[in-house]
Amino acid sequence: MSSIPAIVSGQLLIYAIYDVADEADLVKVERVVRARPSVDGERITRLQLERQRTSVTFANPPVTVRLGDRSLHLGEVDHAVTSYAKVYDFGALTVVWTVPIPPQTSLGRLAELAEELDQLQILLDGWMRDDATVAIDLMRDGLVRPDLRDGHETFTLFSISAFDGLVTAQQLLAAPETLALVVGDRDTLSAQLRADLHDASFSYTDHDLVAIGYDQGIIYDATNAADIAALLEFALAQVLELDYYDDLLDHRISHVVDTVQATRRGRRRGRGRSNFESLRRELMLQQMDFVEVLERVTAAVKVTEDFYYATVYRGAMRIFRAEEIIDATNRKLDLMFRTYTMLADEVDSEKSHRLELIIVLLIVAEIIITIVTGVLR
Repeated sequence: MSSIPAIVSGQLLIYAIYDVADEADLVKVERVVRARPSVDGERITRLQLERQRTSVTFANPPVTVRLGDRSLHLGEVDHAVTSYAKVYDFGALTVVWTVPIPPQTSLGRLAELAEELDQLQILLDGWMRDDATVAIDLMRDGLVRPDLRDGHETFTLFSISAFDGLVTAQQLLAAPETLALVVGDRDTLSAQLRADLHDASFSYTDHDLVAIGYDQGIIYDATNAADIAALLEFALAQVLELDYYDDLLDHRISHVVDTVQATRRGRRRGRGRSNFESLRRELMLQQMDFVEVLERVTAAVKVTEDFYYATVYRGAMRIFRAEEIIDATNRKLDLMFRTYTMLADEVDSEKSHRLELIIVLLIVAEIIITIVTGVLR
């Protein structure tokens, strides 16, 4: 049994993150939502951190809309749920369900609730997708090409404000239930996995803790839990958007390869030149679009003066594989650039060959004219 006291206050944060638009005009989103007829429980805000607000700079803080109240049957009890939607200017949308943790819940019981939550995942996906649809309808006029696109990410955060007694970060980190809450598995886990948990954990004082896994995480913080959760959510939205555009880039490159092959076959019939020229223009525009999106997403937040917040945010981006996705995207953009350069050289070569042919034809025509003129004389 764990020696950790029972939880006095805290909440579950259940996230579903979607790509819903090419981009969002957040000022317009605020305006169109506020202009909607009053809806019970609806509320709209812009993200603002509580601690050292100047140390974290959002290029364009996301807009949060309270969608309403729900009920979730978990642990043989109906839990009150508040649903929020948060939209980012780069086109991502997070749906967040907040569920209060009942007072005097033990860590072991919380791990059991997490397992039950995992078993409800298919149902949760459907319910939260419904909320995403509602949010898109509310914000539609402020979204560019709105669409609830395929693919999404989920994450569950166990945010604890206080225990019924003093608990240090090291005590909480050593508890087997903590590893279960982060990894999502209550089996006895290896020493290596415990070492990895330490590498994915962060503390500001001896009495707070952030531990992040791929699909779940835990926050123990009496004062800054909301800020940390907001930073983690922002990182999740960025990674989803980066992943979406990385997949889209795969499809575009595949299209380029197919088009080049088809064009080369078509050249035998005299149709290759115009296809290469249009493909070159298309590649140039697509590369510019992808570079702009990559810059907009990666520059969406800057953490400057607060070392702890910066450490948590950068650690989250590492754990969520943001750097791997960015590196892969940059390699594909480089491939697109080299393909563009190759096509440009080929088009220029074709133009040069046509020019040479025209010159030869002109010379031949001049010779023929000279011969004919001489004969006629």
